[in-house]
Amino acid sequence: MKGTAINKHHHITKELDQFVSKCRNECWARKMRGISMALSGMSRTEAARSQGVSAQALRAWIIMYNMVGIEGLLPCLRVGRGCRLSEEDTRELVTNVVLVLT
Repeated sequence: MKGTAINKHHHITKELDQFVSKCRNECWARKMRGISMALSGMSRTEAARSQGVSAQALRAWIIMYNMVGIEGLLPCLRVGRGCRLSEEDTRELVTNVVLVLT
């Protein structure tokens, strides 16, 4: 993957690995492992594949890491329109789907 260098080295590979070992959020840990692998010399494609993501996803992680640092790898809260179904309607829908599938 060309063109997206990892600019921030304030968290070297060993420190990233320490963060991963302490991290309870698997998604965040996977991002840190992917960047750590890329920093340690593994090709971006291989690093992405080892984490079960596309090279484009790893590229996005690297861009966020370069912009914000390790905090840029934290999952973002999604905002937007909520569910239009009430809780009762949602339960009824789930029940009906389960009945149809069984």
